[in-house]
Amino acid sequence: MKVSFFPLLLFFAFSITAFAQDQKTIDSLTRVAKKAVNDTSSVSAYVALSQATAYSDHEKSVAYAKRGLVIAEKLNDDFWTGRCYYQLGVTRNGFGFNKEAIDNYTSAISLFEKKQAKYWIAKSSNGLGNAQREMGRVKEATDSYLKAKNIYEAIKDKKGIAGVYNNLGIIFMAENQQEKALEYFRVARHMNIQINNQPWLAKNYSNMGNAFFNLHQYDSAEIYFNRAMDLCLQLGDTLGWAGDQTNLGNVYTQQKNYKKAKEHFDSAIQFARKNGDEIGLGAAMYNLGGLYTTTGDFTMAKIYLDSSAAISRKYNDLVALINIYQGYTSMYEGMGDYTNAFKYLSLSTSKKDSMSSTDMKNQLDQMEESLREEKLKEQNASLVNSKKLSDAEANRSNIISYTAIGGIVLLLLLAFSLFKRYQLKKKANELLQERNREIESQKAIIEEKSEEVSDSINYAKKIQDTLLPELPAFHAAFNDAFIFFRPKNIVSGDFYWFAKSGNKTYVAVADCTGHGVPGAFMSVIGIDKLNQVVNEAKQNTPSGILGAVNRQLKTVLKQDDLTGGMRDGMDVALVAIDRENMKLEFSGANRPVWIIRNQELIELEASKVAIGGHTPASHVFDLHVFPLQQNDCIYLFSDGFADQFGGPKEKKMMTKNFKQILLSASKEPMQTQKQIITEKFYAWKNKLEQVDDICVMGICIQ
Repeated sequence: MKVSFFPLLLFFAFSITAFAQDQKTIDSLTRVAKKAVNDTSSVSAYVALSQATAYSDHEKSVAYAKRGLVIAEKLNDDFWTGRCYYQLGVTRNGFGFNKEAIDNYTSAISLFEKKQAKYWIAKSSNGLGNAQREMGRVKEATDSYLKAKNIYEAIKDKKGIAGVYNNLGIIFMAENQQEKALEYFRVARHMNIQINNQPWLAKNYSNMGNAFFNLHQYDSAEIYFNRAMDLCLQLGDTLGWAGDQTNLGNVYTQQKNYKKAKEHFDSAIQFARKNGDEIGLGAAMYNLGGLYTTTGDFTMAKIYLDSSAAISRKYNDLVALINIYQGYTSMYEGMGDYTNAFKYLSLSTSKKDSMSSTDMKNQLDQMEESLREEKLKEQNASLVNSKKLSDAEANRSNIISYTAIGGIVLLLLLAFSLFKRYQLKKKANELLQERNREIESQKAIIEEKSEEVSDSINYAKKIQDTLLPELPAFHAAFNDAFIFFRPKNIVSGDFYWFAKSGNKTYVAVADCTGHGVPGAFMSVIGIDKLNQVVNEAKQNTPSGILGAVNRQLKTVLKQDDLTGGMRDGMDVALVAIDRENMKLEFSGANRPVWIIRNQELIELEASKVAIGGHTPASHVFDLHVFPLQQNDCIYLFSDGFADQFGGPKEKKMMTKNFKQILLSASKEPMQTQKQIITEKFYAWKNKLEQVDDICVMGICIQ
C-alpha cells in the first residue's frame, strides 16, 4: 500500500563545519575569554565560543553563552546582553528546545530595540519565526518573518531578505501550497546566486526538492536533492548532506527502489547517531518506518515510528508528530486494524486543526503581495537593462528621446508602485488600528478577570494559612527547629502539621495530589482529617493515625463507590516524639523520615502506598520505633526540593544531593540550617521556574 512520507526540511540543518571551529581556534577563544577583565571583549569571546560549539555540543554552547550573559548584565550592556540571548536562541533552536529558544529570541529583540540595532532585530525576529514554526505556531511565525523581511529591506540586506523568502516558502509548503512555495524558493535562490551565498543556496536546492517531492515530481526532486548534496560536500556541510540522504531515501521509496532507499535511510541514521543529531535521527527513523510499512514489514515499521514519535514528543515538534500520526494511520490501515487507523487519523487531524489560524489567509495574501512586488522590481530592472542595451546600439541622435521615454515609463511605474504601496499601507494601518482596539478591549477584560481570580486565590491563601499550625506554638514545643515552606504558586498542595496529645508531640509533612488551587483543596481536607483523628478519635500511634485518615479521606472523596470516585490522595511522613522516654515513632505513606546522628544519615522507610487513591481502606501502615539521643536531627520533607531543576546543567537536584546538603548543615543550629538550605535552593534553581511545592521540617532533639 502507499504511505505518506514527510521530507526533511533543511532550513534549520545548519552546517556543523560552517559554525564549528578547529580545536586551536576554540582554545584561542578560551584564552581570550579568560584573560579579558570582564569587559565586552570577554563577552564577545564567549559568544564566539558558543557559536563555535552551537551545533556540536549543546551543553557547552549554552554554558558559554550564559557566561557571557552574566558579564554583559553586570556591565549593563544591552547590546551584548542581547547578543548572548540571541546565541542562546540559536543553540536551543538548533537542538529542538524551541520553547526556551522563543523566550531567548524575545529577550534579544527587546534589548536590540532599545539600542535600535535594526540588523539584529531582523536576525532575532527571523530566528524567532524558526522556533515558532517548529512549535506549530504558524501565524506567529509568519508575523515574525514579515517583521524581519521589512527591516532587511529597509537596510538593504539581500542575504537577510533571501533567508526570509526561504522561510516564507516553507510556510507555504506547510500549508500544502507547493507551487507558491517554489516561487519563494526561486526568488531566494536568485538572490543567493547574485550574492554568491552558497551555504543558503544549498538549502534552497534542498527545499525546492521538498516542494517537487510533495508535487509527486520525483525526478525533479531527485535532481535538486543531488544538487544540494553536491554543494554540501563542497562546503563541508556534513549535517546538510545527511539530511538530503533522508530526502533521497524518500524519493527512491516512491520510485519503488526499496533497496537504494534503505541504504540512504541507514546512512542518515548512522550519521545522526554518531553526531548526536536527534532531530535528523527522528526524521530518518520515521521515513524508514514508512518504508517498512510500504513493504509490509509492520513489526519493524512500528519500532521505527515509535522511536521517531518519542523524539518528536521530547522536542514538542508538532509538525513532525502530524506526519508520524499519518504514518501510524497508514501502518494500521495496511495491517487491517481500522480502529487504530481511525484513532491516529483523528489525532493527526486534531493536531492540524490546532495549528490552523483564521488569520492565515490574510498572512499568505500579504506574502503573495510581497512576492509580486519583488517580481515587479526584477521586471523593472530587466526593462532598464534592456533599454540601456538598445540605447547603446542606437545612434546618438535618439539617446535623448529614448532616455526621456524611459524616464517617463519609470516615473509612471514608480508612481504606480508608490500609489499601490500607499493603498496597502493605508489599509494595513486601518486594520492595525482596528486590531489594536480589539486587543485593548480584550486586554481590559482579561486583566479584570485575572484580578478577580487573583483576589480569590489570595483569599484562599488566607484560609490555608489559618489552618496551618501557628509557628510560635511549633517553636515553643521544639527549642531548635525550622520549617522551610515554599508554595510553587500562591497556595500550596504541600502542608505541615503539628499537634500535642499526652506525652507525645506529633509532626507531619504531607504532599497532596497537584499543586496550586487543586492541591490546596486537598491540603484543607488532609489537615482537617489529621486533627479529627488525633483530637476526636484519640488514635495515638502514627500507624493508627494514618490508617484512620486513609479511611476517612476515601469516604469523603467517595473512593469506595462502585463508580470509582476521585483517585486523588496524599503522601505523608508522620512522627510522634516522646521525649520522656526518648523514642520516636514513625509511619509514612510514600514519604520517609531521615535522622542524622554524628554525621551519619539513618533512613526510616515509608509504606509504598499513598493516603487515599488506590490504597485499600483496610491497609495497615508500617510502624517504626526508634530510640532517640541528644542532638539527633530529624527531617521530614516533600519531594519538591529534590525534584527542582537547576545547577550548571539544568537537571534535577535528586535525593542524593539533598542528603549531602542536610549532612553538611547538620552541625549548625536549626535556624542556620534553614538559612543554608534556603541559599542552596535558590542558588541551584537560579533563574529557572520552581517546579513543585516545597516543605522541609527540621527538629533537633534537646
